[in-house]
Amino acid sequence: MGRRIAALGVAALFMLGACDGDPAASPGTPSPSAQATPTTTPDTPSVPDATTVEVATLLRQDTSADAVLYGDLNGVAPDEIVVLSSTPASDPQLPRVPYLDAFAWDPGREEWIRVFDANSYQDAATGRGPVLAATDASGQAVPFLQIIDFAEDGAPELVVGVQSYGASSGPLDVWILSWLSETFTTEFLRSTERGGQMAFGESTVTLETGVYRPDDPGCCPSATETLVIGWDPTPGRIVVLERTEQEVAQS
Repeated sequence: MGRRIAALGVAALFMLGACDGDPAASPGTPSPSAQATPTTTPDTPSVPDATTVEVATLLRQDTSADAVLYGDLNGVAPDEIVVLSSTPASDPQLPRVPYLDAFAWDPGREEWIRVFDANSYQDAATGRGPVLAATDASGQAVPFLQIIDFAEDGAPELVVGVQSYGASSGPLDVWILSWLSETFTTEFLRSTERGGQMAFGESTVTLETGVYRPDDPGCCPSATETLVIGWDPTPGRIVVLERTEQEVAQS
């Protein structure tokens, strides 16, 4: 948050008296040294307020917005705009197809530009991706979406939980992405075996999912696993800080 500094101007009033042989000073007329020198300041580009942007102008064709988040992902004003949108599937019986985009203000072009597209993003380290297939053939939803500053350094990350499904619930992919350079980077990636729930803290994410043993049916895991995901200053990255497992009572 920038600071606004107010300047307080102080006016001094000098009484000038006339001396023998000196011309009388004219009241209210400043001396040459007191004359203000005109200064010019270059035009400062205005920084728009992301929350005032009409989101409809950013949407893909035939999509509607399902969720909108604002956050300063790169540490440079203004905030970025993250838009989760969807479009009807070709078959009305199928769920809507999701899209996820992030937009940033380009001061040179003076317009909002797309800086992240979940349909095309690939993790450079593992080659995994895209985050969203965005086709009727791949049943996906984004039930979990949040912006969290894991390192509490003023440059938060984007957390995306992508649920895949078919005849039954498929894996839940947890993507944590940052934007500290020209492109987005994967800071954390984990997939569950089947489904899961996510809860968001101020600087952590809690992921709960089933632990399936070889003979477990899809409906009934033997145990539940709870992971607390957060920033570890020693390696300087986002990791699983804590893992607990609890057996499920079988009826």
